[in-house]
Amino acid sequence: MEIRKQKNLLLFFIFFILINSVYSINGFGLSMIYNDKDMPLLMGLGETKYVDFTLLSSRLESDKKISLELIEGREIASLDKTEFYLPSDGEENGLIKITIPETEEKNEIPVRIRIKDISPSENSGTVGFSFSSEVSFVVKILENEKKLPENKINPYILLMFILILGASILIIFIYFLLKRRKHRGKSKKFKFKKIR
Repeated sequence: MEIRKQKNLLLFFIFFILINSVYSINGFGLSMIYNDKDMPLLMGLGETKYVDFTLLSSRLESDKKISLELIEGREIASLDKTEFYLPSDGEENGLIKITIPETEEKNEIPVRIRIKDISPSENSGTVGFSFSSEVSFVVKILENEKKLPENKINPYILLMFILILGASILIIFIYFLLKRRKHRGKSKKFKFKKIR
């Protein structure tokens, strides 16, 4: 009798697994590169970045209207849109703008977004269930490292260099000009002496 109970339990378990594999769970979610565990967003003071995200749906019974709300991190983050039309088995893209103030003192700021289905109920007069979830990531603020001075050329140094170079070329030109005149003068005297 125990063997029969074990077989029935095993058959029930197999039937349960088959039913769940045929009818996958319907739902939607938000996908992005950054998270709050091992992939933070690294930013510096005074910096602004745009984070791409994608809303995904999997075999929904119908199209959905999705609402996004910033729960945490509003002081640095803003959404480009807060409501999205998510087609059945489709995707929609959006942006989160992150701006770190120059005076920010925290090293890490969490950003949390609530995703909620706000679609109207299909059957009026019945109780509908609304699905919501949350996605979060961490913004790590890097301290501004001491930057080396930029290699900008001082205009006064450039002017001095040009003047010295110009004066050197002028002196060399005058030197060769005088040397040439002196040499021509000697050759003219020499020629005159030969002719006479």
